[in-house]
Amino acid sequence: MKASLGTISTSSLLGISICLVFISIPFYDYSLPSKFSILAFIVWLFQLVNSKNKTIPNKKILFPLFLFSSIFLLGVVSVIFSGDWLGGIEHIQLMAPIFVLPLIILTGHFKANLSHFLKWYSLAVTIASLSAILNAIILDFVNVGNYYFYQDFAALLNKHPIHFSLMVIIALLYYFKRCFIDKINKPFYFLSLSILIFTIYLLSSRIGLISLIAGITLLILYSSLSKKTKWMYLFLTFVGSIIIVFSNNLKERLITQKELSQNTLDNRIIIWKSIFEVADKNLVWGIGINDTRDDLYQTYKKNKLTIAYLEKYNAHNQFLEILLTYGIFGLSIFIFFIGWLGRIILLSKNPLYKSYFLVFILFMSVESIFERIIPIWLFYLIMPLVYKEYFLRQS
Repeated sequence: MKASLGTISTSSLLGISICLVFISIPFYDYSLPSKFSILAFIVWLFQLVNSKNKTIPNKKILFPLFLFSSIFLLGVVSVIFSGDWLGGIEHIQLMAPIFVLPLIILTGHFKANLSHFLKWYSLAVTIASLSAILNAIILDFVNVGNYYFYQDFAALLNKHPIHFSLMVIIALLYYFKRCFIDKINKPFYFLSLSILIFTIYLLSSRIGLISLIAGITLLILYSSLSKKTKWMYLFLTFVGSIIIVFSNNLKERLITQKELSQNTLDNRIIIWKSIFEVADKNLVWGIGINDTRDDLYQTYKKNKLTIAYLEKYNAHNQFLEILLTYGIFGLSIFIFFIGWLGRIILLSKNPLYKSYFLVFILFMSVESIFERIIPIWLFYLIMPLVYKEYFLRQS
């Protein structure tokens, strides 16, 4: 018999809980995904205690679970050896989904697959984006201000513009596949696609635009469409990209950044050089999760990165972030994990998963995405589900 809570089986309730985590990510309240994650964990515990059957044998899932949660485990070890356990609680709380979400997804029992979750997640992102657009229009109408641009627009949903871009791209790629690859001609899909494209335009995130173009290109190339159709879609993608690149919003963004001397490519390179300078002193094991980063901030100051010094910038590169924190030892584990996951993605038959993997890698190249909760939720919800789908198909 299936374990049940009332008349609802725990497999159904677990699927609903995971879906609620997905749906709550785009909205204003940051605490909602955490609350639903806790709900999912409680259901998973109840299921573990009451269910005798295992969808995936524990022995076969231990290695993938270790790889998915490797950053969390490195953080725990770092906190233990630092001796400052109280100081490490905040870091461990931030990284908890890195362990909890793969644990629930890889060992839990639920019927829903990633496609089902993406359908509801994409709907939530569309609603959230539309609400932000309508808020911007209303604020403009009552002369409060212009909120049609980058940080001002993202602030309407209490999100960082780059993280907002990542959320939108995942939903946009889903709708693109449904409309043009699967050829499901639902007016709602095309309307949602239009809303999300306009949202990307308002956000004017460079890495968001690059990732979107790369994701769509990969989605087209790995699809089963005819060569003629692929070339037509690639041409339209190129034309659309040119229009956005030369749009007023993106021009204004680049001019503003140049005037403020922040987040330019030259500054990013200097930030990365600063990371190497500090990491070189703790090359094998890193500076640790609890250790002060004053040395890094002083290096920013020495290299005349005033804003990076004042705002205490992170590495702005996930690989360098891990090198700085956990040294070559931690970076080797992380690179192995990414390589292993990349192999799984290549073996997957779904071109959408390949696009998602590429998008995450591109964001990792310019952002320390696992230092912020939204990218953590997205990566550690989507990628374990991709792996579980692959594993079940192989079984």
